[in-house]
Order: sequence, then C-alpha cells, then structure tokens
Amino acid sequence: CVGENRKTCWEEYFHEPWSPVRHVKVKGYDFVLSNFMREGGRSAPNDLAERLAKLELDPTRPFFYSQHRYIGGTYLADEEMRKFGGDNGVAGKVLPNYPNCIAFQGHTHYMLSDPRGVWIGDYVSVNTGALKSASCGRIRENGTAIPWIKDDYMLEKEMPCLDGRRGHGGSVVSVKGDLVTVERRDFGCDLPLGPDIVFSMDRTQRSGQSDAARKARSVAPQFPAGARVSVSEGMGKDRRKRKKMQVTVSFPTVRSKDNRPRAHEYFVRAESEDGTLLKEKRVFPPGINLPESRDADVSTCVFAKDEIAGTGKVRFSVRPANCWGVKGEPIFG
Repeated sequence: CVGENRKTCWEEYFHEPWSPVRHVKVKGYDFVLSNFMREGGRSAPNDLAERLAKLELDPTRPFFYSQHRYIGGTYLADEEMRKFGGDNGVAGKVLPNYPNCIAFQGHTHYMLSDPRGVWIGDYVSVNTGALKSASCGRIRENGTAIPWIKDDYMLEKEMPCLDGRRGHGGSVVSVKGDLVTVERRDFGCDLPLGPDIVFSMDRTQRSGQSDAARKARSVAPQFPAGARVSVSEGMGKDRRKRKKMQVTVSFPTVRSKDNRPRAHEYFVRAESEDGTLLKEKRVFPPGINLPESRDADVSTCVFAKDEIAGTGKVRFSVRPANCWGVKGEPIFG
C-alpha cells in the first residue's frame, strides 16, 4: 500500500501475477477477488462487467466474488449500513446478472449474530464480519455512531455504544450441490453466533429465501413467565459525557428457548397514565454481538428524565423482538 510497490511485493510473496481483479479456481469453483485499490478506494473497478464476461463463468454452479467495501443495497440497506462505508455502486449493477454469485463483503465489521447479514436477492450477498471486532447496528439507544460524522445523531444518545472489541466473528461456508451452509462463530471463544444459515442456490427457490419470506416464517422471542421490569433514576452521563438526570429501565435478557430465538433488540415505551406515548426507544441487549451464552443476564434502556417529562406516573413497557422486528408480548413497570 506504500508507493507503487504492490505489483512487486505481490508477485514476490504470492508467486503469481498482480492484477486489480484476481481469478482462481479451487476444486472446480471460481473465486474472483476485487482487490482494494487505492484508485477510487471503493472496491470494484469500473470495468468489472467486462472482466467477469471474459472469465466465461459456468452459470450452472456457484461462483464466489469478494470485495472489501459493503455492496450498497444488500443487507440492512434500510438500517443505514451504507454509512459504515459503501462501495462505488459498480458491483451492485453487475452482480444481478449472475444469479449464481455468492458475494462476500467486509469493511463494516458488522456483527455476525444478525442472520440478515446473509442477503438473498438477484444474487447472494454475505457479510463477512471481522475477526478484529464486531460492530453493532445503528438506530438503537446503544447502537454505533460513525466517528467521522461530527453531527451524527447517534452521538446524542443517553447510552454508550456497545463494545465491539469483545467480538471476533467469522464464518465457515460449506457448499454441497446447490445447498450452501454458513456457520457463524466467534473465533475468540470458539462458540456459535447463532444457528447455521442454510439456503439453496437454485434460482427457482429464490423468492422463498428473500428477507420478506424469512420474516414471515420467523418467530418472536418471549420473556419467561414472571419476568419483571424495574425502574430507577439518578444522575448519569449521556454519550457526550454531559451530566443528566436519567431513568434506567431494567429487564431480563431473553434467551432462546424451544423454537424461539434470543432477543435481537427491545422496544421500550414510556407512557403516561392515560396511555399517551411519551417516548419509545429501541435498544440492543448488552451482548448482542457475542455468542448468546456470553450475553448479560439483565438488559437496560436509559431515558433522560426530560425526555419523558409529564404529569403523574410513567408506565414502561418492554417488548422483545427478533432481527426482523417481530415482537413478543410486553412486560410492564
């Protein structure tokens, strides 16, 4: 990456010709790597379509494409994933012409505990996470802020962002015929990050594997019987380290049980006595980016007291939700 030594160093150490796009075959499968180029800095070269066409890829079997940057419009496009660092848009225009493509992408370091990281559309896109750290999503009260966006609204949250440095996610991908299995693991503690994700590369089954279809089949997490909400108040600090009078809502972390998943997040509502909504927040459990067994037993959501100012008592409701936003029954405090 220093100077113009990449061709020299690549060929000296890897004993193969340097190219912006690398193509190799492994056990009969095609692998295509778009190197992370200095020029433009956004992954795929502008002539990616021409380069792939010259390879004469077999349309009857999967091939694997890889680039560093997030491919815009794939996984979590509606949850601001592009703000983690999207690509130049080239791959998203070219790869739909290859329904047999499985595309790997990184850069976001996004946690692998979220199964939506495997996106199945005109082609398949897989979030590779990162062994170094496991960033959580945005929007939630303890979600990720983008440090280079100085006026990022996430910096105004009452809770600090979850610590991504504790997670070390990676996947093992297996292919047998048209079936692909993605095994998600934390390589720091060698524990699973969730059930394996299995899908077919048969394009006639593609509609049944879309995000909408997976959401429709999903099951909501549920609090165990007798679960309670507790509420406390006191002086604290928001994410910008400003002192605030805060209200902390605490509740049990929902684990997977029987056919129900662990909670991906919680919807926490503050309501007045007559049921008027004062404020609703979404919050991750403390260890959502870790294996379930490493998560904390108690989850919390923090409100600034002036966010829920009103007359009379305030009732809090908490509903667990899966990654698709399908909610379980609420508990109250």
